[in-house]
Amino acid sequence: MHDRIFRPQDAVSFRTKHTDENGFIASIKGRTATVVTEDGDEYRVPIRELRLRKGAAPQRVRTLNDQARLDFKAGDRVAFARKGRARRLGRIVKVNPKYAHVNCGDAVWRVAYAHLAHVDVCTAGEDRRARLSEVETEADRLLHEHGLSDWRFTFDQATRRGGGCFFQTRQISVAEQFALNAPRSEVTDTLLHEIAHALVGDMHGHNKVWKAMARRIGCSAKVTHDVEFADTKWLATCPICRWQIARHRRRQGLVCRSCGCAVIFEPTVAAAPLAN
Repeated sequence: MHDRIFRPQDAVSFRTKHTDENGFIASIKGRTATVVTEDGDEYRVPIRELRLRKGAAPQRVRTLNDQARLDFKAGDRVAFARKGRARRLGRIVKVNPKYAHVNCGDAVWRVAYAHLAHVDVCTAGEDRRARLSEVETEADRLLHEHGLSDWRFTFDQATRRGGGCFFQTRQISVAEQFALNAPRSEVTDTLLHEIAHALVGDMHGHNKVWKAMARRIGCSAKVTHDVEFADTKWLATCPICRWQIARHRRRQGLVCRSCGCAVIFEPTVAAAPLAN
């Protein structure tokens, strides 16, 4: 059992088969951390094998795939080649943390961002990196201003919620796609929303204590946002009334209020079966 709670940005060391490595944690999933070394190499390391480098300042790092993801968005025309197969052209219909879903006409392919190339000249990645850097700077400033210097900010890959507050690891987060697509005022409000949670503690939820704190520090104290920033997987349809609504999740047993007919859920293009 490992008593140390590691966080993204921690400076760590670990032992490989042949040598000792130093690096920084890019992300943690379950009991495994993705570590980017000082030479730029990437390792997936069990948490129990990590050692904290005392005295080393934390540092934000991104994996190569995370960096490449910022160069692409839904709608981009791209080219890629699979091993042993001819070069293919297509259009991105969905982006997710690890892969782009590329519609090539005859099939939808799931392709790692590092294997994609733009067909058209595109510099949007530079703008996205600048936008995320601005949000990081603002988050760090707000945490410091409100006495939370021991807390950290990170981006996450949520598709519906705008942000999160994690008390065990003393972190607040904002969804990367939310930060890229929502108005800056909404992003700032979300940062303040999560900071208010950190200030009052996890026992208050969205009660009046949290709302009072949120308003005190300049937050609107809204509990939800109305920004659609991620691709939906399903199209809900009433076969009688002919209405359609995009949904992130498929719900069983849903019926139309008007006619009582069972609602049909069909996958969007982005959720269509993938080629091998």
